[in-house]
Parts: sequence; C-alpha cells; structure tokens
Amino acid sequence: MKLTILVAAIAVAMGCSNRDWHGEAFKKHYPQPNQTTSQDLVERQAILHWKGNPRDKRRIGYLEKYEITLAGSREPHDLYYIRDGSGIKTLGYISENGVFHRYLADGRAELVGEYPIRDVGIRVFFGFPKGDNLAYEDIATFED
Repeated sequence: MKLTILVAAIAVAMGCSNRDWHGEAFKKHYPQPNQTTSQDLVERQAILHWKGNPRDKRRIGYLEKYEITLAGSREPHDLYYIRDGSGIKTLGYISENGVFHRYLADGRAELVGEYPIRDVGIRVFFGFPKGDNLAYEDIATFED
C-alpha cells in the first residue's frame, strides 16, 4: 500500500513538474537586450517667454527629448535636457516622470521638484510667475 502511494505521488510530481523547461520559451520572439547604452534625440523645442505683448517673445532655452535605452534593457526611457538660450550649456534635466534637476556651478544636480513638464515645470525651473507666458516652437531634428 505504501509503495503504491509513493509511486502515485512520484507520478503526480513528475506530471506537474517543468522538467522540459529550458530557459525563456519565447525569447526568439522578443528583441535582444541592448549590448550598449544608446541615446537618440527625438524632439527639440525652443522655449519662448514673454510677459504681456507677444511681440516681445524671446528664446530663453531649449527643451530636448531623448530616448535612452540602457545596456541590458529592452525598454527605452525618455529623458529631457534643458539647455540655455544659445543651446550650448545644459542647465538641467527632467526624468520621464517629471522630476526636475538643475545643475549647480560645481556640477552637482539639485532637485527642483516634480511637475508636469511643459505647464508648470519649466515655469518653476526658470522662476517665472504664473502670469508670464510660455510657448514651445518645434525645431526639426536631423534624421537619417
């Protein structure tokens, strides 16, 4: 009797096991993880500011959106850089969740806060009051 129960338990265990499993079954259907970290410019916009008269618009900086894929990852992430009016100096960056960071003179990044990017975040980053106007002008990126 005990031998029959033992044989039945082993048969059930073998039937429920995954002895034929060999790694990820559908790995051929997924893209391979990146071997290196890559960063691609997706969108570039000039940030325009004026107080009352729209004729007084001036470019105060650029907002650049990059798509970054880290080494070993399959999923790309968005990262935004805020550049100055000349487009040369990087003033700070924004994570894809809207967390703003400003670069200090010594190169460290200071947390500004978490805001909607184009509405409140840029206004807070540059220190403009709510009554000032902001606009974004698309700039064509270089494409292959």
